[in-house]
Amino acid sequence: MIANFCSVSDVNCVHQAISMNESLKKSEMEHKLYYLCVDEETYDILTGLDDDTIVPISLNELIKTNETLQQLKSVDPSYEATAVGGEDRGKDLQFIYSLSTFTINYCLKELKLDHVIYIDADIYFFEDFSVVYDDVGDKSIGVVEHRIPTKIPPGRFNVGIVYFKNDEAGLDASDFWLWCMATPNNEFASEYGDYGDQKYLELVYEKYKNDAAIIGDTCGHLAPWNLRFHDYNFDEEKIVWEGNKQDLVYWHFSSFVTNFDWDGDNDTYILGERHQVGDIQVPFVQTRIGEYLKSLKNSMSICNDKLVSYSRT
Repeated sequence: MIANFCSVSDVNCVHQAISMNESLKKSEMEHKLYYLCVDEETYDILTGLDDDTIVPISLNELIKTNETLQQLKSVDPSYEATAVGGEDRGKDLQFIYSLSTFTINYCLKELKLDHVIYIDADIYFFEDFSVVYDDVGDKSIGVVEHRIPTKIPPGRFNVGIVYFKNDEAGLDASDFWLWCMATPNNEFASEYGDYGDQKYLELVYEKYKNDAAIIGDTCGHLAPWNLRFHDYNFDEEKIVWEGNKQDLVYWHFSSFVTNFDWDGDNDTYILGERHQVGDIQVPFVQTRIGEYLKSLKNSMSICNDKLVSYSRT
């Protein structure tokens, strides 16, 4: 079995994508990462890696022939997209919001993959990703909770990792999620239309609950927004969620700000700057952060080299 992943970004996140893909290689399972490149710099960098686990897809080329993309590009912006991006950028922002749902749907219907796991570029696996499949089991859809015990505006689920199987329920759910983004002022928008595509995941889960699994029973994960809601077992190097000890399988490094010392090893970071979480004084967790920082530095170096070459062509 080959694990199918997909993601999307512009050049600002491509170094994170390279690190994310390297972390997937820790698994004994083979994988492919289908990557929708928002700009040509991203496409050229990923193509230039000569890495057969990555399948770069050019948005600029695909939109010339793909009717779904053309439709999404022409959609009037939602209230949220207009509020965030203003009259000038609202439409472009609405289009960007829709690209993750499109990429999933494209992988299932056009590439005819038997399943796909959408993964944000800023996710990094410390352990074998195969536990995601353990948590999904025979279900058609898999979603990840924010792991915050109270109700929050972005909703219960996070878009960082979402699983869809290419079967009736999985395809229907993917179609429905894409429809929500292609019809931003739909009948559900007043309740679920904030936060781009993310809050709609609550609606998708409720609509397909019998066919959906929550990823997290064995797949322990952290993010800046939920650090303070976990306990930590220092001796066993486990995170503890709702009384259950878990391996730290992956981290969603949202808003991870770096300052690399290119002449030495005095690299620094801000953990979840936008979330204002400060640092975390847990030794085994800090070790994992150090691993990610080192990986990002290497990936950034690769990108810088590629971008220099790109600018000269």
